[in-house]
Amino acid sequence: MKNTIRFALAAAVSLVALEASAGGFAVREQSAFWQGTSFAGAATSGGGLSGMFWNPAVLGEVPGINTETDVSGIFGYAKISPTTGSGPLVANQPGSGNLGVPALVPGTYANYQINDRLFLGLSVNSPFGLKTKSDYGWAGQLYGRSTKATNIVATPTLAYKVNDWLSVGAGLQVGYLSARLSQATGFALTSPDAILSGDSWGVGFTLGATLKPMAGTEIGIGYRSAVHYGLKGDIEFPSPLPRTPIKASINLPEMITIGLRQQLGQNLTLLGGFEWTNWSRAKTAAIYNTNTGIQASKLPFEYGDGYMASIGAEYAFNPNLTLRAGLAYEWSPVSDLVRSVRIPDNDRIWASLGATYKWNEKITLDAAYTHIFVKNVNVNIVAGNPHYLNPFVQLVGNGKAHVDIFAVSLRYRWDNPPARAAIVTKG
Repeated sequence: MKNTIRFALAAAVSLVALEASAGGFAVREQSAFWQGTSFAGAATSGGGLSGMFWNPAVLGEVPGINTETDVSGIFGYAKISPTTGSGPLVANQPGSGNLGVPALVPGTYANYQINDRLFLGLSVNSPFGLKTKSDYGWAGQLYGRSTKATNIVATPTLAYKVNDWLSVGAGLQVGYLSARLSQATGFALTSPDAILSGDSWGVGFTLGATLKPMAGTEIGIGYRSAVHYGLKGDIEFPSPLPRTPIKASINLPEMITIGLRQQLGQNLTLLGGFEWTNWSRAKTAAIYNTNTGIQASKLPFEYGDGYMASIGAEYAFNPNLTLRAGLAYEWSPVSDLVRSVRIPDNDRIWASLGATYKWNEKITLDAAYTHIFVKNVNVNIVAGNPHYLNPFVQLVGNGKAHVDIFAVSLRYRWDNPPARAAIVTKG
């Protein structure tokens, strides 16, 4: 019983840490249009309303009354197998199986042009999230069996078109975060779970600007603030142990995105992008027993910052069809020294293709496909790793991962676009 309680408590502490780490998989799939360029140029206005996720000023570049609905299907694969160096109680145990769970990520946008300069908008997105599930009995079950973290954020936004070359915008993030995580409480492959669940509301903001310094050139810069979540919930231990109410503070990081859009000739446009996410703020988190107010532990994350650089291009094949492609390199905030079995994350290369079809003056359709090549996600839960328990369950594993993403969107203009001026010729 003593060992069961000890491992259950260790599981509970890790669960909260890993829940926060779920944000290490920031959900970038917020736009079918920009996915087609591996998000090169995403802070500029060329892709319509979905650009307001990265830069609220984009709202001021989309005239009329519009809605956009994006859906991305994410199909990830990740597998971890124990190898030489693992502790005696896990060395000969099975691997994780495929940790990836297919997921659908929606994003919705709407705007209303109040007058020539002022625009009102609303977006609903899932900026952070994670869903993984291992085979039930596996070598790393004391470090994690399943993870589900969901973040939904609504952002009412205002944009102001200062003049023909400058627009600015700001928004209020109202977010909800929920999590449910499980891991084993003992060595046996059939050991029951300790389950943590909790949720919270949080508030943040967005800021941004678009600049058009010359014909054919646009620069966009956007900022999404950190959002603090004070999670409240409980840890469910195996019977007959009682549930324990807990609370924990989680800060999901701020992000800066810079985009460049440069038209070359009538049909070709080059795109570039750079993104910084302040994951280095995730140093420690404290877990408290709500009943006693006593701090149970300090949790070191030891994350670095996350970065992504991207390039892309689009080609107007004809007035109704535009083709695009992009490449990106992403530097993960999760290093080899702190990687856990819940976050099979590492540096990665994005390769994307996309297309836009303008059905008519009111309806526009976007589609994109991305393959992500992930560097090997080897796990070394040894002394020095914040998830390490003891030498008997030390886990050294080889891991491989990749991701496929399919995305589509529908853009609809509800008002009537201004009629094009007739061309008058002299007889």
